[in-house]
Amino acid sequence: MEAYRWEGELSGVTIRYDNVEGEELRELYFGCTNMRYAGISLNTENTERYEVMYQGEWAEFYESQDEEFLSSFVWQNQNGCYFDLGGKFTLEEFIEIADSVEKTEGRR
Repeated sequence: MEAYRWEGELSGVTIRYDNVEGEELRELYFGCTNMRYAGISLNTENTERYEVMYQGEWAEFYESQDEEFLSSFVWQNQNGCYFDLGGKFTLEEFIEIADSVEKTEGRR
């Protein structure tokens, strides 16, 4: 797995993970910011929006109906930080990934 990281004043942190399994490339985009929707890009014509309960709060799942576009899962933590995941994943897969997100001390 390879990771690419971008940081910006407005967009917070965005990380793209590439995981190659056999001949399949699965990309996962992870972002966190203090601004809602700062890093989400959607194909609004072919996306279904769902409100779902996640960790006791409302979250949003944007399910792409178009093979060429990504789906997104967006939630807010107790500290007011917004997180978004993007990729070709189901809601269940996004929740499993979101459950694995934890704060660690890292390099700057």
